[in-house]
Amino acid sequence: MKLVHISDLHINTSIPNNNIDKTDFLLSEIAKTNPDHLVVTGDLTDNADPDDLRIARNLLAKHGFSGSEKLTVIAGNHDIFGGVQSIEDIVLFPERCRSVDYNSKIREFHSVFSGTLDNSVYVSANCFYPFAKIIKEVLFIALNSVDIYSKLRNPFASNGFVTPEQKDELRYIISTFKKDVRSIAVLIHHHFYKPESGSDSLTHSLWQRIEGQTLKLRKRKKLLKYLGELGVKTIFHGHVHEQKDYIMKGLRIVNSGGSVYGVKNKNVFFNLVRIDENGTGVEIRKYKYRPETEPFKNKLLDFLPGIKENLVIEQAG
Repeated sequence: MKLVHISDLHINTSIPNNNIDKTDFLLSEIAKTNPDHLVVTGDLTDNADPDDLRIARNLLAKHGFSGSEKLTVIAGNHDIFGGVQSIEDIVLFPERCRSVDYNSKIREFHSVFSGTLDNSVYVSANCFYPFAKIIKEVLFIALNSVDIYSKLRNPFASNGFVTPEQKDELRYIISTFKKDVRSIAVLIHHHFYKPESGSDSLTHSLWQRIEGQTLKLRKRKKLLKYLGELGVKTIFHGHVHEQKDYIMKGLRIVNSGGSVYGVKNKNVFFNLVRIDENGTGVEIRKYKYRPETEPFKNKLLDFLPGIKENLVIEQAG
């Protein structure tokens, strides 16, 4: 099968940001490759705004990616808790996270993308995760790695953790469906390696220094070992804003967190993945971002009337 993997679109209509336009351009390039399926591994929005989620959904649908057969999306920490938008927010953000209704935000996310769960072979009764699909003889299992807020364990809502309950259901899914597939892949938001730091703005630079102290997937080594023992071959994730294809504990791991990230970055990326009986092949595609001459604010208002009437979107270039 031919799969395209993207992540971390960080759509945000509350601040000057060209990620909407870049995402539109990225999806137009992806559509030209005619993939069997598109996966988005979290952080579709930057600030957990349901209107921004709907914008992401409609942009995907505009380019032919909607419904369970063509699209799979999972939530990232920004889709649940949002993120820092200003220097002042750095002080206020932990208190905002404390007030978030975690399960309600998960339900909100999947209500916007409800059609993408149709024809799943398994959907957990415990707030959707894990869920699983079989596409072209590949079993895709989505895990929720967005950890709940904790003043001690997750003070900036950026840490990841996969609960024991999810791991038990994961084992059940694999034992039930492995006979029907050629390969098993896991979708998760958080990464398995130590990221490099980088930023486009002072605010995000300061925030990343703080967040970086806790930006990790807790018990990731045990999780990797567990996935390998269950027969998982490939893992797709985002969270760290770069494109990366790497091997750990014998598992092929693919990051697409750099798909559109960065106001100053003039490129967009996606991972073109081929999964067959010989394994998984990954090609990182890079495209020079070419902004439209027409301001995307006008295009967006035509495309999504009634949503965010007072958009502030910076035209790149």
